[in-house]
Amino acid sequence: MHMILFSAYSDLLVMYTNQDDLIIGIPVVGRNHKDLEDIIGMLVNTLPIRRYPNPNKYFSDFLHENKNNLLDFYNYQDANISTLIDKLGVKK
Repeated sequence: MHMILFSAYSDLLVMYTNQDDLIIGIPVVGRNHKDLEDIIGMLVNTLPIRRYPNPNKYFSDFLHENKNNLLDFYNYQDANISTLIDKLGVKK
């Protein structure tokens, strides 16, 4: 369900913004280590998903491609977004 809703949301953003390159941040759980299980609080990490829209692609093809991309991106969910921004030298 998440992948279907994310695909529909990203298509809607592409329609409204008319952009050729889109990055959408999605929240992911930040409790992947056994040491963090007993800590009280909300631990969330932001996972940036990059999307290049193609108007000639069917939604079902886009959904399948999006599913594969999201599953690949979840492998990198432990990377901290602020550390990544600092290492890339992006100005805030």
